[in-house]
Amino acid sequence: MDYRFANAADIPALAAFAGDYYAGDPDMTREAREKLCWTRLGDDRRIVIFEDEDRLVATIVYKPSSGGFDLEEFIVNGGGLIAAEAFRLLLD
Repeated sequence: MDYRFANAADIPALAAFAGDYYAGDPDMTREAREKLCWTRLGDDRRIVIFEDEDRLVATIVYKPSSGGFDLEEFIVNGGGLIAAEAFRLLLD
């Protein structure tokens, strides 16, 4: 599994990936999810993308803090092993 920080070019993929996560919220249209990503990239939050064989499998949004970081969102598509590996990589 590879990981990297998201950039502006990743916003359409991030918005699409988060679609199932926000499926129960009628206000979180694709446009609203893209706007949220832009907001997050423009402030002091970090978005980390995890990919396996060039396929997006997880995203983490966190805000650095004096105690380490505050986890704001963790979206995983692929089960517990991917989630555990993504979180381990973040902590490293």
